[in-house]
This record gives sequence, structure tokens and C-alpha cells, in this order.
Amino acid sequence: RIIELEQELNAQNHRFGQYESQIDSRNVTISRLERRISELEAMQVKTKTVVQQPRDLTKLRPFVGFGLTENQMVKADDHLPVDIVYQNGPAWQAGMRLDDDVHYLGNSKKPITTLNQVRQIIMKEAKVGEPLRVVGKHKGDNEFYETEIMVKSTEESARRYDDVYCDINRCTKLTATP
Repeated sequence: RIIELEQELNAQNHRFGQYESQIDSRNVTISRLERRISELEAMQVKTKTVVQQPRDLTKLRPFVGFGLTENQMVKADDHLPVDIVYQNGPAWQAGMRLDDDVHYLGNSKKPITTLNQVRQIIMKEAKVGEPLRVVGKHKGDNEFYETEIMVKSTEESARRYDDVYCDINRCTKLTATP
């Protein structure tokens, strides 16, 4: 019986040794991972300290990518129809299409009834790189939609800013047929 117990003890010591070596190899792996994480965190801190130069977008002329029409037929209504939209331009990307009716623009609570009103809102509220609110209806749809046009610029000086530059030569100008 003593011999059997010694053999069982030796077998358990052997298994313990295997577990001990597995634990050691896992600890080494964990130590390597912790060291690599520390290196990456140090690199991240270095990258965060790089400061991007602030950009001045205030002098750029805004481009919203749509045009409206004003005539006697729609003047009595509380909206203006979209008669120009640039495919792949800001308005197009926001979901606006030809013959949509624009009811509200920007933060104004007043319905859009004149082009002069539209110009004033765009001059006051359309800032390059910022969204401009539009509430309208798609042609034949009774439901209002609300979208935000990301205002861009077509000026050459904005070309270096991919997020705010709209290359007008890459947009197709779509116009409503009267």
C-alpha cells in the first residue's frame, strides 16, 4: 500500500509540475502583453500631444447644394419647391431631391415663402462644416421630413479640408423641368 501511495504522490507531483510550468508560461505571456500595452499607451500619449492647427472656416462661402424657385403659383403656399439640386452635393447627401417642398430652414419657425427669406437664413445660419436644418416634403408625400445638410464650400481654399470641400465639378446639377 505504501508503494501505491508513493506512486500516486509522484504522479500528482508530476501533474503539479506541468501545471506550474503552464502557469509560468502564462505569466511570461501576460508580462509581455502588459509591457506591449504600456508601450502602446506611451505612443498614444505622444500622438495625443500633437495639436492640429485650428482652421478658420468663417471666411468660406457656404454651399448647401440646392436651389428653390419662387413664383405666383407657390407664393400663396407656406413653402418653396426645390428646382435645383446637385447630385452628390450636401443637400443630395441629406436626402433632398428635385420637386421637394421646403417648408422650414435653419432655426426659423416661420414657413419659407420667399427667396429673400432663404438668402437671409443662409447668410445668418449656414456655417461651413456645420449642419443646417431643413424641414420639407418629398413630392407626392404628405409626411414632413427633417434633415440636416452638412454645409460645405466650393471655394478652392477649402480643397485641403475633405470634410467641408465640395468639388462642384464632381456633382451633377439637376434641374426641375417647368
